[in-house]
Amino acid sequence: MIAGYTLVLGGVAAAGAAPPVRALMTIAVDGNRAPEVLRALRGQPSVRALHKTNGRWGIVAELQAESLEAFNTALGGIRLIDGILQSETNLLLVSERF
Repeated sequence: MIAGYTLVLGGVAAAGAAPPVRALMTIAVDGNRAPEVLRALRGQPSVRALHKTNGRWGIVAELQAESLEAFNTALGGIRLIDGILQSETNLLLVSERF
C-alpha cells in the first residue's frame, strides 16, 4: 500500500514566478575613482559580479533582480553612485551554456 508521495519541482516551476531579470552594465568611471565605485557597487544587492576592464568602460557589472520594477529601482540606485560618469545596460534575453 502506498500511503502518500511528494513531488518536488525545481527552478521556475517551483517558485511559480517569472525568471529573474539579468543584465550586463558597462560603467565609465571618473578619473581614478574606480576603487570607491567598486566598493559602492559591492554594497548593491542587485550586483552579482564585477569585472574591471580596459578601454572606454572601466567596469562591467552583472546585475540581477526579481522583476522589472525591482530592476528599474536597482538601476536608479547604481546610477546615483558618485564617480560613475556614464553607464550602458543590456538585458540578457537568452542564455546558452556550452
